[in-house]
Formats: sequence, C-alpha cells, structure tokens
Amino acid sequence: MATRLRIGRRAQPAKLASLIEQMMSHIHRRSADDTLAVMNEAGLTMAQMVALHLLTHLGPVSVSSIAACLKLSPPATSHLVDRMVIAGLVGRSEDPLDRRHKRIEITSTGRELIEGTNERRTREFTRVLSSLTGEVQAQFGKVLARVVTELKGLPDREEVREIVGKELQKRAAQAADAAVNRINRAKRRSMA
Repeated sequence: MATRLRIGRRAQPAKLASLIEQMMSHIHRRSADDTLAVMNEAGLTMAQMVALHLLTHLGPVSVSSIAACLKLSPPATSHLVDRMVIAGLVGRSEDPLDRRHKRIEITSTGRELIEGTNERRTREFTRVLSSLTGEVQAQFGKVLARVVTELKGLPDREEVREIVGKELQKRAAQAADAAVNRINRAKRRSMA
C-alpha cells in the first residue's frame, strides 16, 4: 500500500502539469492571436520577451548572465541585447564598480511593455475563463491563490539561483575591492 502512495505522489506533479498544459492549450487556442499581436507590435521575439521578464525579476545583470538564463550563446545574447537597446527596451551601462563590465537593465519603456503585455494577457484569460460557471471560477480561484502563494515561496531554477548568486558575489567582491582601494588612496594621501 505504501508503494502505491509513493507512486501516486510521484505521478501527481506530472498529472497536474498535464492538466495545466491542457488548460493553457484551451486558453491559447482562444487567445493566442492577441499575444502574437503584442509581440508583433513591439517587434519582439520570444527570447527577447523572456529576457525582459528576467530583467524585471533579477534587476541589472551582465550579458553572460542573461545568456546563461536563456541558454543562448554569449554572441547570440549580445545581438539580442543590441536589438533591445536600439528599441529602447533595455539600457547598457558600465558597472559602477568595474568599468570593464557592462550591466543590462530594463528601461521604463521595457517595463511599460511588460506591464502592458501582462495586462493584455490578463484580459485574454479573463475573457476565456469568464465562460466557466461561477462555481468552477470560485473553486479554481481559491486553489490557484494557494498555488501562487506556494510558488512564490519556492526558489528559482537552480541555474538562475546560481547565476544570481555569482552576480551577487561578484558585486560584493567588487565593492570590497573598491573600499580597499579608497582606504589605500586615503592612506597614501595622508602620508604625502
């Protein structure tokens, strides 16, 4: 009996994933044209949309960090970022602690695009989900709220955690180096 429970528990996430896939398939069949229209209007590829979402979530990062998150080569990611810089969706600036490195950050235009896309997607989902009975909507809402709360508490994908960890370590090391350099300059000035 215990074996059956374990097998059932292992199968449960796959079953849930399948149900989510089926649900999203129904929604996309009824509203994918709106999503594609948003991307077409903005002239964005899926990789660029994902990169904008990453920058919204992670804050300023290096091109190599974006490449690792998207699982793209650094040259492909650099080209992707170049196109987004030209479109005004992201900015490229010197790392304040190490001018040899560049930081990529979403601009207000990029943030507005993501927010607008999210609002449009919400309207799409609302239109499709409004065809469900009130009872199903209420049950789904309660369960989905709990799922979202639990998902928020989960860590990011291991690769993303690793990338963010490396970014934070690099920033901390650069800040420490900058502090040591300031102290040494101050000592040299006081000795002169």
